[in-house]
Amino acid sequence: MSNYFIILAAGESKRFNSYIPKPYIVYKGKPIIQHSIDKVKECKNIEKIILVVNKKHKKFIDKLDGVITMSKNVENELKDYSVETFSRENTIDELPELVERVDAIVHLAGENRTEDVSEFRTNNAELTQLICDAIRSVSRQIPIILASSIQAEHANPYGESKRTSELAVEKLALETENPVFIYRLPGVFGKWCKPNYNSVVATFCHNVAHDLPIHSYAYQNYRVVYKKFVCPNLRT
Repeated sequence: MSNYFIILAAGESKRFNSYIPKPYIVYKGKPIIQHSIDKVKECKNIEKIILVVNKKHKKFIDKLDGVITMSKNVENELKDYSVETFSRENTIDELPELVERVDAIVHLAGENRTEDVSEFRTNNAELTQLICDAIRSVSRQIPIILASSIQAEHANPYGESKRTSELAVEKLALETENPVFIYRLPGVFGKWCKPNYNSVVATFCHNVAHDLPIHSYAYQNYRVVYKKFVCPNLRT
């Protein structure tokens, strides 16, 4: 029998009346929820901790120790290098200075699911253009890896924003000869992918396990890739 420990932390914290959700308020040097995670990790009988969180709190979740996301997987592959990070908690004004300090960029940031479709343009296409502009302002070449999507082949708001991002880095390469590598990723799946958020495989498995309806897609052959095989290739 496998023993999993589930920590519920998906509330809105509206009654707490704070910009920072209650689980992520710092207490004795670390977020409240981190204390729970650390205590559970001390229990040898627990094989896995399942953290149920609110997707709106991603910028707080990424700071937790022991919680693995796609960006943290990449950081693990780059552990032999000094890594600078740019996330939702940073401001756009900080971007040029960060770009100036690095020798290469792995661009994973973006919006893959939102109720406001304009955020696809803002957080995907416009952010990529700002990165390209920052590279242009530096008097040296900075290779950039762009994590795009096979959705760039389709006419939907998300796909169009990813294709616009591709065009931005392609133009950068054409005009400046700056090295550019575009990974047009298929459906990424594996540990820590979230159903109904960033993985069609996770959504399919979740729906099957919970006897929920399975929605068919227009694509007859849907390509997928295991997350474990993506991150090492970003390093090479």
